[in-house]
Amino acid sequence: RNSDIEDYNLFPFPFIIEKENSRIGVATFNAYGNNLSNLVNARDNKDSLKQKIASIYAAGGASPQKGLSLAQTNLANSKRTDVPQYVILFTDGAPSEDSDRTSSETKARELRKAGITIYTVGLKLNDETSNWLSESIASTNCAFTAANVDELKVIFAKIQQTISQNIDIKNANIVDVID
Repeated sequence: RNSDIEDYNLFPFPFIIEKENSRIGVATFNAYGNNLSNLVNARDNKDSLKQKIASIYAAGGASPQKGLSLAQTNLANSKRTDVPQYVILFTDGAPSEDSDRTSSETKARELRKAGITIYTVGLKLNDETSNWLSESIASTNCAFTAANVDELKVIFAKIQQTISQNIDIKNANIVDVID
């Protein structure tokens, strides 16, 4: 694990459990995609979700398209038309290969075209990666970069405020990688 992340509670979304009907799924990506949890009721599965998120560790490599693909599948399998859908892609690095970059852009376009809002949160990214996430992956005004853990807390609070205003968070997938 990255020591900065170890200092930060990897369950940055306590607001989710306060909303009775909020659902969340968790997937990771490095060289592989790993679905840690399908979409489940966040309040009823709070402890399990925290445990799954706490189990995330750095495994090297970054293939964001694999996490985005898992999120797309989870959202499609429980598609509801009466609620907004979100993907939160959390990363600390650039895609490993050019093909990862291109595939991630394609998958992000598919998600956005389907009406899914993509937030990107980057930790200690260089300008090139930060710009790529903002311009090619995130939905408009939904890209954030933190220089440190304290800034992550502010970013996640802003996301919370934005997506929880008078609505339950439903079908949100946190996609997280630390490499």
